[in-house]
Amino acid sequence: MFLDRCRFVEYTPSSITALRFTPHTVKDTLLACGRANGNIEIWNPKNNWYMEKIIPGGDKFVLEDLTWAHQTTLSESDQELYDAEEINKALRELKNKPPRLFSATTTGLIIEWDLVTLKSKRIEHSNGGTVWCMSTNSLCTLLAIGCDDGVIRLFDIADDEFIPIKNFLGLPAKVLSLAWNLDNTFIVTGCSDGRIQIINASTGRVKETLTVERKRHEDTLVHAVIYLEGNTIVSGDSLGHVRFWDGEMGTMLQKYHTHSAPVLCLAANKKGTAVFSCGVDYKCNLFELIEPEHSKYPHTMQSASTPFWVSTGFRKCHEHEVKALAINERNDTLVSGGVDTDLILIPLEMFPDVYFRRISAFYRGLISLSKAQQLLMHRSSNGIKLWKLGKAAPPRPSEMKKVDVAVLPLVEQQEAVLEISLKSTYNLTSSALSEDGQWIAVTDVEEVKLFRIEKDPIGHMIVHKIKEFGRIYSQNSGKFAMGAHHLSFTPDNSKLIMVTVDSYVVVVGLNKWHQGRFDVLACFDNHATKMASTITTIAVSNDSRWLATGDLSNKIHIFDLRDFSHYTQVQKFKSLQNGLTFNPNSSILLITLISNEFYLFDLEKESLTDWSRSYSTKLPRKFVEIKDKIMGCTFNPGRPDSVLLWNANFICIVDINKEVGDPDQEIDVFLCKSLLHDKIREHHDIPSSHGAIKNILRDAVSRLNFKMFRKYQSLIFVDYVKEDSLVVVERPRSEIMKTLPPPFAWTKYGT
Repeated sequence: MFLDRCRFVEYTPSSITALRFTPHTVKDTLLACGRANGNIEIWNPKNNWYMEKIIPGGDKFVLEDLTWAHQTTLSESDQELYDAEEINKALRELKNKPPRLFSATTTGLIIEWDLVTLKSKRIEHSNGGTVWCMSTNSLCTLLAIGCDDGVIRLFDIADDEFIPIKNFLGLPAKVLSLAWNLDNTFIVTGCSDGRIQIINASTGRVKETLTVERKRHEDTLVHAVIYLEGNTIVSGDSLGHVRFWDGEMGTMLQKYHTHSAPVLCLAANKKGTAVFSCGVDYKCNLFELIEPEHSKYPHTMQSASTPFWVSTGFRKCHEHEVKALAINERNDTLVSGGVDTDLILIPLEMFPDVYFRRISAFYRGLISLSKAQQLLMHRSSNGIKLWKLGKAAPPRPSEMKKVDVAVLPLVEQQEAVLEISLKSTYNLTSSALSEDGQWIAVTDVEEVKLFRIEKDPIGHMIVHKIKEFGRIYSQNSGKFAMGAHHLSFTPDNSKLIMVTVDSYVVVVGLNKWHQGRFDVLACFDNHATKMASTITTIAVSNDSRWLATGDLSNKIHIFDLRDFSHYTQVQKFKSLQNGLTFNPNSSILLITLISNEFYLFDLEKESLTDWSRSYSTKLPRKFVEIKDKIMGCTFNPGRPDSVLLWNANFICIVDINKEVGDPDQEIDVFLCKSLLHDKIREHHDIPSSHGAIKNILRDAVSRLNFKMFRKYQSLIFVDYVKEDSLVVVERPRSEIMKTLPPPFAWTKYGT
């Protein structure tokens, strides 16, 4: 096996700025993860967490905060109009509606997002500068935002509206944080001048003003506030203090200096008995409300009968400042994120003495490959970069016989040959590179752009934007949207497949490009039903005949590109599909699921293969139970029965012509060798030579059908370029951390 290990792709995820779970009234919990570049990731906690979709941001949508809304009550006017039966019907419809998602930006925009097209649905301007914070009331009928000019603005969002209704004039300071009380009568705000205001949500009058001390004549920033049951307010500020206030009397109950740097975010459980705080020092602190009669803690600050707050533990899970916290008690999870770009999942029940899980922001589809031309393309938020892959010296006969992989010297270094920067409102959603290396297509949710690549006499690449390509929209006005979620060229370079934002699958012919003509050969609407669902996966067969697409409703459609017809629909699986790949030598479609199961579908028979019927539900337990989801799969061109499945943290090779074997067997190659070596030593059956031991281990591994390798970490792309020749693109976490600003420096003892 020859392996080209690429580490020259300079991919760096954007930092996390906001985290919000859907309200408890939503049946299926979702997490919105907002990043500094404006992208919003939608995560589903099912099956050990997976990312459903990415809403693209942009320069105008630099994100500060997020909130969900899910109205489940009728307005008074509706209740007066409806009879009892109509009220019950209307309430059922409200509960079954999907939640609405809003974001606040540094450019002063408040945006409602369409969760199917992934485009902005409605946009309002704050007219007050940066929107630092936002929150809905518990009924999800009002949205409050805090602005740079110190004004709190209210929007009516009941009954799918989005209308500005009130402005509450506040202090001449930025409103950095706000929260509603539980009965929606008051809003508490944290400001940039160290003051906390409790404001009547109906009249806008200030009920109480709470003041935080200043340090060295600098204003204290109140970065976070939350309102708990019993009129308790919790604040976190730039002095590193977490304070508990009596919201009724306007007095401070307790103060904790548990952070060595500013506190940036707070989160509390629904009962209001546990509060978490995080900030610049990347510590996550837990405060718990203690009943005096059951307490082992002193309670000198209150009377013996008054519950009080105690700092009960902390955990350092991040390597940089933490900007966002969210709690989902339905899944017993605390989620945090910040500058180090990773999502951290922590079980609530055993905090802080518990193992946490780290999820890195490695996306699918960032890399495209031209196998014939040895070109590799990386997509960033606003452009693409193209490399010519290097060439290694051929191995010597002695190296070919080695069991271990030999490192071969490069005779040609990889070379960056092309870079295209684009100006658009939204970040790019997809890109594609043709197999002949002469076409590049990129798209956002507003427009698909096509480029032709040619070489000048001395071999330099020249880029031509094909302006005539835009005519397909005017010629097919109203049939499909202009933006796309996914792009793919057919391997014969004759067609471009576009998955539009309104869930149409459009096939565009490229053969008449010399004449300035681009004909729409087909426009499939099988996914664009009344209940349209976002298409998430796409694959084209090696012979350019078959096209497969899958959506979030778990529908997989197969299209025949020979006569441009819908061929069949694959059966629905118990788990959601998350990947499609064709066998290069047959009409077999490999389908991966979020459960880490995979199935093989024979297009000619329109059914699962014999192997899949026998073994797809009996895969090794240690493969299926891995928390990391399969990110991609590929076939070895010279060995059509050899499947490679990969994730950011592993590569697994499977022979689909063999039995699966013992479902409880160890599949990690390194662990398997280690366990076998220990077993040999325990039985005193050690061969006479080191080479003999290696042969025994090699034979044992060769008998495994599932072979998992964890040598390669932080993978963003894996594919075969030819038989037994693999390209692996890595982006080590250590390299990502080098691109970030310096973290908070802890003072060490004795320094």
